[in-house]
Order: sequence, then structure tokens, then C-alpha cells
Amino acid sequence: MAIDRPICSEIAKDIFVINEFGMDSQFLIIGSESALLIDTGTGCYDIPELVGTLTDKPYKVALTHGHVDHAGGIGWFERVYCHKADIDMAKRVSFEARKGFADHITALSDGIFDVTEESVMKFDKLPEFIPIDEGYVFELGGRCVRTFFTPGHTPGGLSFLIEDERILITGDACNPNTLLYNSTIDVLLDTARKIDGLQPLYDRNYNGHVGFGPMLDCRPMPESLTRDIIKLCEGILDGTVRYEITKGDYADRCAIASCATCRVQFDPDHIRSV
Repeated sequence: MAIDRPICSEIAKDIFVINEFGMDSQFLIIGSESALLIDTGTGCYDIPELVGTLTDKPYKVALTHGHVDHAGGIGWFERVYCHKADIDMAKRVSFEARKGFADHITALSDGIFDVTEESVMKFDKLPEFIPIDEGYVFELGGRCVRTFFTPGHTPGGLSFLIEDERILITGDACNPNTLLYNSTIDVLLDTARKIDGLQPLYDRNYNGHVGFGPMLDCRPMPESLTRDIIKLCEGILDGTVRYEITKGDYADRCAIASCATCRVQFDPDHIRSV
């Protein structure tokens, strides 16, 4: 029988990953006084109802970035925290784009999930957007979540460090299939170096697609992943890494460079920002 509800996994005390039908992952961090929901998914289920089964505390909502599969459920909420560079992107996420993404991932999932474009909920309003940047701290009561600016995948990408549990949530900033259709390799290199440099502060790094498509496991990313992305980016920039020009996941023409743990998809005509 197909799975007809999001999959919730508790990865640490009062820290939950919510797998939205293989499309994306949201994170709920609960403190003694309040909670923080990171990302809103595509909007294929009643998010407040599910969060209400996990905590009765008031909570804020923040976005790692403004793409359809992370900002698609913002219509459930009155206020959303986001980097200013991604606010317009999040506002432009359309009902049709959300349905298209649901169809795309459902096709990848081989019927594991009971979800279709009809599951996508339509909203008649947008939230108030509260811009945040690196250094912003969410105080949840006995638990702090610190924000870092990690652009590349989008101009306003953010990552979130749960300090007490030493867990980093990086959205799509650096993951096994990093997409750079609107950015450049040198920007990704800077972000990968920043995330790798934070390793003394975290033991586990979760991206925004835990349990992607038919893969139902709930694992952090390999410890070497950011270093592997650094090597790929350095090699692309100095010409020692070869890449293939082909059709990408979301572009008719892109370059793809790969290694054992990851690959990077990018515009071969825009490798450097300067």
C-alpha cells in the first residue's frame, strides 16, 4: 500500500525530519519555550496539523531558500523568515510549478507515495517575509539555532546550526546533486569551504532532501562531501576536472562534473562570477 502521509523521523531529542513524500525534507527543532520549522515543502499536506502532533509550543518558520520544493507551503503561515535575496523568488512560486514538481518526483518514486498534483494545496495569500542574514539566532529556550549565509544554489541560501546537538541543516547548498543553474562555480566553492570550515561545530550535516524520491533512509550526508565538492570546484576552475555538456535535471543544456560522492550541475558559459 502506498504511503499516504509524510514520514517523521526523530534524529535527536525533539528534532524531527519530515519527509514530504520524497520531494523534500523539513526540520522541526523544539526548545523548552518555542520551536522552529525549517522549510515548508511543496505544500502537499496540512503542515500546521502535522506540526501540532509533534509540539504544542509556538513556532517560527524559516526557509533555507526560495525554491518551489522548500517555499511551496508558505501559504500556511502568517510570517516566514528568509534571506532578502530569496524573498522575491519565494513570492513567485506558483501553484502550477508546485503541481509540476509533485508530478516530477512522483514519477521518480515508482508509486511508493500516494500523492499526485491533486494533493498540492492552493493558497490565496502570502506570508509577511522577515529578512534575516548570517548571524541571526533563533532562541528556542535552552536551544539556539544559528544562521549562516550559504549562497550558490540560490542567491540567498541559508544554513542553520543547532548548537547543542551539533547538527547542521544546509538545505540544497551542498548536496550529492548540487544545482547551480543561476550561479557560478566560484560562489559554490566559497560556500563549500565555509560549510567545511564549520565542521568543528557540527557532527552531522543534513541536506534538504533526506529520503529523496524512492530512497526512504534518513541519513546525514557523508563527512567528506563538502571536501569533495571543494575539489570538484577547484578542478573545474583550474581546468583539471573534465565535465560533460548534456541535458540536466532542470535545464536543457548544462555541464555536469562528478566524483564518488557528488556531482555539480552548472551553466558552462557562466563558471566564474567575475
